[in-house]
Amino acid sequence: MNQLSLWNITSSYILKNDTLFVIDDNLLALVYEGRVIKSLYPNLESAYSNSCVFNKYGYWFIQGRELYHSKTFEGLLNPQRVSPERTFIAIYGRGNDIIVGTNDNDIVLIKNKELSVIESNNNTMVTIYTNYFINRENNYWIGTELNGLYYINKRFLYTLDQSYGINTLNTYPQLKASNGSTWIGQNIGLQRLKNGKIISYKPDDNNSLTTWGLAEDKEKNIWIASNGNGIKIKSINKYFALAEKEGL
Repeated sequence: MNQLSLWNITSSYILKNDTLFVIDDNLLALVYEGRVIKSLYPNLESAYSNSCVFNKYGYWFIQGRELYHSKTFEGLLNPQRVSPERTFIAIYGRGNDIIVGTNDNDIVLIKNKELSVIESNNNTMVTIYTNYFINRENNYWIGTELNGLYYINKRFLYTLDQSYGINTLNTYPQLKASNGSTWIGQNIGLQRLKNGKIISYKPDDNNSLTTWGLAEDKEKNIWIASNGNGIKIKSINKYFALAEKEGL
């Protein structure tokens, strides 16, 4: 991926034919098997870009707190601005649903290209660091840096904090695993919510697990991207530091 800086890079959570939609500063790219196969700079003023999503309606990305969309990758050269009356902070998509945090502290659902407000004017839930997640049942999880984890089920809002045994600091990202358990990444640490119980995982060196990314492979192993400490894998309750084994 020598066309990408790998410094300020974000990717979609959804693949199209094993191709990943990536945003690297102001460069938009498609990556397949580690290679950049298409890339372009949109005809927009350079500005901070921090998140992007792909679904059946096309490509979505935030640049300079403005949300843009195009049905095709080539159309991203001159993308269409979505809801010009709003500014946006971060975007997350699963399937064809997208949730977005707005600069006026709303959480917005984009479904069938229509916008509706899920949560209005909540400045504890919506910040530049807020992490969003949609599980298989289309429930929404919102992780925050100071105020714990929020869960929205059928528009009912639940606050999951220390009263539930969940750490309140840096509760992101989240992952709903195939066995039904929910993984909650933290800085520092990792927790799992299963059958109504909280399980905390901490390695011997507490500073080695600052969780910034979670994924599950087809063997049902949990992969953990750890800020400053490489990639780790959790399998049968053991941690393996790939940074040491594979030179990552």
